[in-house]
Amino acid sequence: MVPRTMAAALILLALPAAVPAFEPEVAKVELVRADGSPLRRLFPTERTFECRVELRSPDPAKPLGARLVAVDAGGFKDRTLAETTAAPDPKVSGKRVPVKFRFSMPRDWPLGRYRVEVRMGQAKVSEREFRVAPGD
Repeated sequence: MVPRTMAAALILLALPAAVPAFEPEVAKVELVRADGSPLRRLFPTERTFECRVELRSPDPAKPLGARLVAVDAGGFKDRTLAETTAAPDPKVSGKRVPVKFRFSMPRDWPLGRYRVEVRMGQAKVSEREFRVAPGD
């Protein structure tokens, strides 16, 4: 008679290996202001910014997600402020397909550090940090 733990191990060894699911490759992630200029620092009075993602070999059936996190801002530490999803435009084809996420605040942004996480399902595939600081 085979002990139960050994029998379970033998069953697991007999199962075929899982085939990895198709995941689009993230070619580029950038944060930009409303005017399209690169963003590393956002002024508190700027209301909107975008996270632009370029994908290689996108799967239109699998939308991407973006999460805005207050890393250390406005009294929050690692708190999710907003989440959104978007799918590649099926009319766009080519080697790099753009996907845009827009984040906005109806009032001044609290000073501090923020992070945008690009996600595929629950898996984080990329991230970018920026800070909100007053103008010099």
